[in-house]
Amino acid sequence: MLMEPAQTRFDLKWTLFKVACRVHPFFWLTGVMLAFGMRKAELILIYILCVFVSILVHEYGHALTARRYGARQVRIVLYGLGGLAISEARLTRRQRVFMTLWGPGAGFVLAVATVAFAGLVYGVDDTLLAARTSVGLSGSTNEILDAVARMGRIPFVALGFMFSINLIWGLLNLLPIYPLDGGQLAREWFTMKRGEKGIYDSLRFSMWFCGVLAVFFFVFALYERFGYGERDPNLIPPVFFGFMAYVNYSLSTPRFLEAQQDQHRENNTPRQPWEQDADWWKGGS
Repeated sequence: MLMEPAQTRFDLKWTLFKVACRVHPFFWLTGVMLAFGMRKAELILIYILCVFVSILVHEYGHALTARRYGARQVRIVLYGLGGLAISEARLTRRQRVFMTLWGPGAGFVLAVATVAFAGLVYGVDDTLLAARTSVGLSGSTNEILDAVARMGRIPFVALGFMFSINLIWGLLNLLPIYPLDGGQLAREWFTMKRGEKGIYDSLRFSMWFCGVLAVFFFVFALYERFGYGERDPNLIPPVFFGFMAYVNYSLSTPRFLEAQQDQHRENNTPRQPWEQDADWWKGGS
């Protein structure tokens, strides 16, 4: 899942802040699939645009941090369910940790900035109501209708999408699930403790973590279906976590594990005799 997809003649390309960006056509297709239940074309377009901006900002958080640490040939690829920030440089553990954190960190900053800007334009009360509604903490129906009438339907919906995508997806991305950012942070911790053997431990931990969540959300979906009777169960969470459990199981098999350990060994081998990959909490670089 961390492999760069092959280029196609349908890719969208540009360069910004000295970072080359490419959008694979599957990115748009996945966005349409995620928004399919919205049914109205304008909502689908707004949602896809918000997903595009949010993921791009997330990947720029990674990419610009890598450039800050001297990485060259930094590029971003958006595809499938997310994106990649790719560079040719070898970073220390401390630098890798900060580069990883600045992905979701950039999304959190974008969420706050979006709410702050909307608050200045549309008023604090309506803005906060739109933000709360997007994460399931809505007020009464009359309050929402009044806010939509004052703000306009498109700004209300767009604000909600931007806030929820960057907040909820950012928190989800910090779960210790490889290859999400939280899973990469967990790998840094395991390899700090056990060296390259920690790669296997981190993958197995991620696998069991996903398995538990998949079972939990599957049981919850059954409860929604049979407990409420008329409510359609949400099967996306158990399918997602079940798939991620399978991915981590596959990566922990000898076929894929050796290549990951070789890459870890290469990234953590001093390039010069006097260099070392200092532990990140000691402030090494």
